[in-house]
Amino acid sequence: MTAGTISGGRKALDSMARACVYTALFGGYERLTEQPSALDSSLDFLCFTDDPALVSETWTVHLVEPLLPRDPVRSQRALKIRAHAAVPQYDTSLYIDNSILLKMGPEVLLEDLLPPGRSMAVMAHGFRETVGDEFRAVIEDRLDTVGRCDEQAAHYVESDPAYLDRRPLKGGLLLRRHKDPRVMAAMDLWFTHVLRYSRRDQLSLPYALRATGLEPLVHELDNFDSPYHVWPASSGRGRDASLWLRPQDDLEQARMELAAAESALDALRASRSWRWTSPARGLVGRFRQPVASQAINDSASPEPSQAATSR
Repeated sequence: MTAGTISGGRKALDSMARACVYTALFGGYERLTEQPSALDSSLDFLCFTDDPALVSETWTVHLVEPLLPRDPVRSQRALKIRAHAAVPQYDTSLYIDNSILLKMGPEVLLEDLLPPGRSMAVMAHGFRETVGDEFRAVIEDRLDTVGRCDEQAAHYVESDPAYLDRRPLKGGLLLRRHKDPRVMAAMDLWFTHVLRYSRRDQLSLPYALRATGLEPLVHELDNFDSPYHVWPASSGRGRDASLWLRPQDDLEQARMELAAAESALDALRASRSWRWTSPARGLVGRFRQPVASQAINDSASPEPSQAATSR
């Protein structure tokens, strides 16, 4: 099978006959999250995977060839982002990351969160204030390289100086009328940036939307536990070993951590409490110095009995 194609039977559908729910799981990264709401839903639940042994009670599993065999993350993103290529036989889709558990049927989500006249809906990021914060989190958690993130951020700021101060979006739950030409253009550009820059797709999502003029409906929902979903709900998550970190990336990471520590120390030294306690620190230092010197001298000069024994 080619990447992004599906095969298999379909359920009898209701008035949302052209809608589906789908996810993508590649590289054996974690165990598939079952979706009990699928049992009472009239919509198809499709799971794309490269694992020939994967079976499910709630998903219809479709084996696909990874777009990039040595890069399971970007292969997964190809299906996640480009819904118009992944599920072309549907008009509307609800994509969910494998780490999301739906609390209710997808029909309710589509009705509540994707009203008529809107072609895309997403969640606002609930615990980071800016895209710049998201870049910093990716670097600090070693989810991508410093150099790649720095380059991406610099390129974005050149065309949109305020970009790093913009509100980030969550990419784990996407509601789309994915055959809308505006959605297709935005998703194609988004995936292009995931290929060119960081594979952490939340870094490039706001940029792709602004660049193509697509304004999604942004919902202020609790990212962890909303009326519609729970996150994170996946289990068996392992370490992603597909990111190639070079020795110079480790060095750059160490330099950043050192710079952050030095900045924190400078801020502490400039604080009022540091200045107020300066006399006390000097007094303590004068008391400690002779004690430390004596301890060093004692350790360097063995007692006579020890010296005699050593001879």
